[in-house]
Amino acid sequence: MRRTGMLVATVACAAVVSGCSATPRACTEIGYVNTLTLEVAGAGAAAVDDLEWCVAGKCTDDALTEARGLGGAQWEVQTFTQTPDELTVVAVDAGGAEIARVDVTVTWTGTDSPNGPGCDNASEAPAVIVPLP
Repeated sequence: MRRTGMLVATVACAAVVSGCSATPRACTEIGYVNTLTLEVAGAGAAAVDDLEWCVAGKCTDDALTEARGLGGAQWEVQTFTQTPDELTVVAVDAGGAEIARVDVTVTWTGTDSPNGPGCDNASEAPAVIVPLP
């Protein structure tokens, strides 16, 4: 009985120490930010003073994630490690009134694995056109 107990303890210890995979993978904690360029277009584009972006109904509400005007009709948003396939973009005029709320699709590509093979990719996407009425 004692041998059986020792065998079970040895196997359990080996399983914990070896992990679940035959080839262990370690991901580092290197920070990166995914960035997306939004380009407003259409008759309402000239009136845009600010853009908000939303994922699954949750809109950005802090200085780290707000859209930043690049000049002209281009805006940049930082999604950090998120790569949402769909965004709702809310265009706002200088008075704070909503000009339009537009759903857009984003096509991301993984370009780099800063935290090691098999870990999250830093991604990029072509500029997304936001058509405004």
